[in-house]
Amino acid sequence: MTPIDTAELERLAASITPGEWRVEAGTTLVWGSCDADDTSDRGMGYPVSECRIAPISSWAKGPDANEGEANARAIALVPALICEVLARRKAEAGMRALLLAGCDLLAFEASALRASISVNGVMCPDPEDQATVESIREIEDWIASVKATLYPTTPEAEGGCDAE
Repeated sequence: MTPIDTAELERLAASITPGEWRVEAGTTLVWGSCDADDTSDRGMGYPVSECRIAPISSWAKGPDANEGEANARAIALVPALICEVLARRKAEAGMRALLLAGCDLLAFEASALRASISVNGVMCPDPEDQATVESIREIEDWIASVKATLYPTTPEAEGGCDAE
């Protein structure tokens, strides 16, 4: 499945019928939201989409009424789902930035620790420096783990639709 570009989602969110969409019970008609303050005909909401339940021709089979209503209910979720995806992407971008900043800070710390037990650029730890050596390894392992998570090399690592 091809990911949908965030800019495209933002464009869609700005251009579709606003508000919560709803489906009247027992129908396949998706309505835009009501606006109690709007006394015009549109204040009651207006049809956004209808899910076909009858065949479109003699050779095509249409969904039954239950499937048509389920389709309509799924379509009615579109505005909320777009908003949720956009919010999660924004939060994910913030977390990525924080994790990368943490990697940078810890890389600097590991470098300073390494320098503190090095002679002429070569680590020469004394036995009492084992805790420092272990800290350096843990920091470097954490940085590698974060980068592998942020920059996966396989779709499965991303937790995509095909991941098990």
